[in-house]
Amino acid sequence: MSLFSHITHQHIEFKLDLIQQNAKFFLEVLHAQKSNTLEWVIIVLISFECVLMCLDMSGVGAKFFSDFTYFQ
Repeated sequence: MSLFSHITHQHIEFKLDLIQQNAKFFLEVLHAQKSNTLEWVIIVLISFECVLMCLDMSGVGAKFFSDFTYFQ
């Protein structure tokens, strides 16, 4: 193996490792964004459930939900 082919092989291997590291990084960022969105959806749903529970416990819920035929 000549010196030129050895250097070229090392250069290609370095570039491939760099591409692999970048791909892993961007996949981790994408995963973190999805996780963050999912956490916010869960927080909103739990908050909505708490509001509904408070309305139901206060007695206002019966008046509020009587307009909806689904709950009758």
